[in-house]
Amino acid sequence: MTDLVVCSRCVLPASFPNISFDRDGVCCFCAKPETTHQQAFDARQRQEFEQIIHQNQGKFSYDALCCYSGGKDSTYMLKMMVRDLSLSVLAFTLDNGFITGQSKQNIVKVVDLLEVDHLFYKPARAFMTRMYREAVFGDLNKTRGNYSTRISDVCLSCISVVNTSAARLALQHRIPMIFAGFTPGQIPRAVIKNNHRFYRQTYDQHKEHMRERLGTRADQYLDLPDDPFEIYQMSPYLVYEKSEAFILDEIRELGWIHPEGLDGCTSNCALNVVGNLCHEKKYGFHPYALELSKLIRKGLLTRTDAMHKLTLQVEERAVEDTLVQLGVSMGDIQALARK
Repeated sequence: MTDLVVCSRCVLPASFPNISFDRDGVCCFCAKPETTHQQAFDARQRQEFEQIIHQNQGKFSYDALCCYSGGKDSTYMLKMMVRDLSLSVLAFTLDNGFITGQSKQNIVKVVDLLEVDHLFYKPARAFMTRMYREAVFGDLNKTRGNYSTRISDVCLSCISVVNTSAARLALQHRIPMIFAGFTPGQIPRAVIKNNHRFYRQTYDQHKEHMRERLGTRADQYLDLPDDPFEIYQMSPYLVYEKSEAFILDEIRELGWIHPEGLDGCTSNCALNVVGNLCHEKKYGFHPYALELSKLIRKGLLTRTDAMHKLTLQVEERAVEDTLVQLGVSMGDIQALARK
């Protein structure tokens, strides 16, 4: 990252797809002013978001399911759901095998303080490890379109299990809204109706490929039942924009402590650094560069802080421990060819 030409306003590098720079070193994405159309779209999104909450609040035992990773964004989102939006919440954490001990302590502390019902779900390690390896070194994600500018292969496979598991829980408990801590640059809309049906249809289309790569247990983790119940996927950070400094101040009041030994782009998952290393090797740029650049343009993050996030080095021992758990070596990662 540091050896590349990088936009003088954001953090997008010259290796990012379809990028260009003007004579001042400003990238084409920063050079585009926000249009009145975008402003109007944002206003409509907020109106729709609040309308969906109003329509669904109080109809069932739980108003919403919170996808709670224990990181800073999902922690503040849970606080917002309970204290600002007055929602009845079931919080759900998928333990992918790499959530730090401090993150788990944070989760228990926060859900207890907010008096929220909570479920931990830990899929079989063998399946998750196979999925991560197939995502990085195989062609697991070949049918998933152009995702590489937004997310790493590792995170894409993991979030697929999170999304499917959350949808299955929402269907089982008849929960009409699923809240996720996506930020601008990660997802296009704040409200998506019946996204769980899209997940089901997508898996049906590529079921044979997924079974071939992951075995028949792929159905257990990635398939969903055909159910007419309507669910809204809600992404509050697209309508209630908050700076990282604000979020950290708010969650410290809940006793949340930032885990040590992680890279600059996660606050809960030790696997993230390996996913980022693999992505940079395969595609030539950091998978968080686009997201951070959008936050810079929105005034929610400084360029200096974004660069720090992208370049923060994790202790070699911590990275090695994660690689051992995955059953891969740094040599395996170095051998990945850029596409």
